[in-house]
Amino acid sequence: FRILEALVIVPSIFVTVLLPRLSILSKTDLSMFHRISWRTTLGMFFVATFLSAAVWAGAPTIIRLIDDSAVMLPSVPLLQVLIWSFPLSATNFLLSTTLTAADKQKSMAIILGIAAVLNIVLNLWSIPVYGATGAAYATIATQIIVSISFLYVMGAATQGSEE
Repeated sequence: FRILEALVIVPSIFVTVLLPRLSILSKTDLSMFHRISWRTTLGMFFVATFLSAAVWAGAPTIIRLIDDSAVMLPSVPLLQVLIWSFPLSATNFLLSTTLTAADKQKSMAIILGIAAVLNIVLNLWSIPVYGATGAAYATIATQIIVSISFLYVMGAATQGSEE
């Protein structure tokens, strides 16, 4: 769905503003780096969750606006599942920026490599059984694993920064 691609503008705005500041703070003020990182991560998650809830509720109308034919109506439940990957992917976008500012690119590369393999395995299992909905759930599961992993690395990167 292109709707998800359009929503990426929200975390992009956060990242554009945040990265230069976090890059400086990661070297000069770990306590402030920690506070800003966690607050913006939570803020992004809540904003993205709100947007996802709006798309979920409006999915039938959104699909009808895109294509009013009955052919597109079966995609409504798919959109309603897939939209819940957005809070995770938006948060992961922000977390990856935080980890980049903290010079944790190697950890990110490992996490994302494992996630790519996991997503392929989940898709090989779920698509034959559940079709496109299975792929949507595989995406969400993979994003959850990435979120947990990024949060772990971010916690380790900012550990001890609170005084």
